Amino acid sequence: MATKVNINASVQSNKHTTTAGEKSLKSLRTYQLGVVYKDKYGRETPVFTNEDASFTVPKNLSNTKNSITAFLKNESPYWADSYKFFIKETSNEYYNACMDRWYDAEDGNIWLS
Repeated sequence: MATKVNINASVQSNKHTTTAGEKSLKSLRTYQLGVVYKDKYGRETPVFTNEDASFTVPKNLSNTKNSITAFLKNESPYWADSYKFFIKETSNEYYNACMDRWYDAEDGNIWLS
């Protein structure tokens, strides 16, 4: 059963309210939102997303407090009791390394094998 979603995501910018550090999205990053539906038994779907769920925070917003605004424009499936959003930063590639062994190095670090 394929589930189509219509998520509209964007960045919301506000002026800083204090001189202390505040939580904010990083600029020059691309973020993608997805949604997971959950039924009354606790079962969850995979993460569903669409093209409008991706956005980039431009450099000119680096001096503001940035947060995500998301709207789920479609109806939830009839069986779903709730849903939750997931956020992924997709700007940089990353790789998982499988480790078989590790060794102590003379300088206090470790070698991965």
